[in-house]
Amino acid sequence: MLIQDHTLNVVILFVVAFLFLFMSMMHKIIDVPYSFYAYMILIGLIVLMFVMYHAQTINGGRFAEMRIQDYLLASLILFNDFIILYMLTIYPQVLNKTRVTTDHHHHSCALLR
Repeated sequence: MLIQDHTLNVVILFVVAFLFLFMSMMHKIIDVPYSFYAYMILIGLIVLMFVMYHAQTINGGRFAEMRIQDYLLASLILFNDFIILYMLTIYPQVLNKTRVTTDHHHHSCALLR
């Protein structure tokens, strides 16, 4: 089993995260039909990379580690990471719901004419 110390390679993590963020913004600017899903996947990958980094710093025994007294900070950091992932799953549902209600509204207005 390959065990990678993400806390040792934090510079590479930030560079990859910046590149993913740049690529996700380019998809948003290009505005193709699947642009939000590409944006969502890239942001999700960034957050998951940082979840792995934060989990390794919390677990300890690596290049960078948190002290025992930092348990509240550690829980808030992971909570924030998972809230970001949760928000990424909510937006497509809201977006699709507004599209469905708009289509339903146009369809019902056409029936009234």
